[in-house]
Amino acid sequence: MKLGNTISEEFPCTVNSIAERERTKGLADNRREWHAESRLVDRQREREKDRKTKLLYDFLEAYNLSQLIESPTRITKSTSTLTDLLIVGDPDDFISVDTLDVGMSDHCVLTFKINFSKASRYEKFLRYRDYSKFDADLFYNDLHSVNWSFIYTLPDVDSMVDHLEVNLKTLFNRHAPYRQVRVSKPPAPWRTYNLKIMMSEIKLLKNINV
Repeated sequence: MKLGNTISEEFPCTVNSIAERERTKGLADNRREWHAESRLVDRQREREKDRKTKLLYDFLEAYNLSQLIESPTRITKSTSTLTDLLIVGDPDDFISVDTLDVGMSDHCVLTFKINFSKASRYEKFLRYRDYSKFDADLFYNDLHSVNWSFIYTLPDVDSMVDHLEVNLKTLFNRHAPYRQVRVSKPPAPWRTYNLKIMMSEIKLLKNINV
C-alpha cells in the first residue's frame, strides 16, 4: 500500500460492501420500525372502532332502537365495511331489508319493504248541549216555578245537593237538550282560533268578489 492512500482507495470493494450492508441493515431496521408503528396504529384504530361501535349499540339499547343492516355497505378492492345504517324503532314494520350494488359507487344502496297498514277511518262521537233554540225567558220562568224552598226541609247536605242537581238537570234537558254528533275529520291542532277567523274572512272576501 502506497503512502498517502486511504483504505477506501486500496480496498474499494470491501468498503463498498460494508457500506452496502450497513445501508441494507438500516433500511431493514427502518422497515421493522415502520411495520411496528403501522401495527400499533392499526391496533389503536381497531380499539377506537370497537369503542365507537360499543357507544352506538349502547345508544340503540338505551332508546330501544334496532339496526337492521347486517351485510357490508361499502366494498372496495381491499376492504369491506358496514358504514350505512338503518336504525328503526320497530323492526316488525319492515318486511325485508337488503343491500344493492348499483355499480355507481363503492357504497351499496339500502333497500327495504315496509308493511303499511291502511289507516282506519277516523270516527268519534261528541255529546254536547244544543243551545241553538235556547229561550232565556222560558228558562227563567221554569226556573222560578221550581219549589226551591223545599230544600230547607231535607235532612242532610247530600239530599239538598241531590235536589238541586235533579231540578237543574231537568231544566237544562228541557231547554238545551243533549245532542250527539259524529266527527269524521281528525283533530287539527294547528287550526287555531286566529287562523279560523282569517279563514272566515278569506271566505267572506271571496263571496264578495263573486
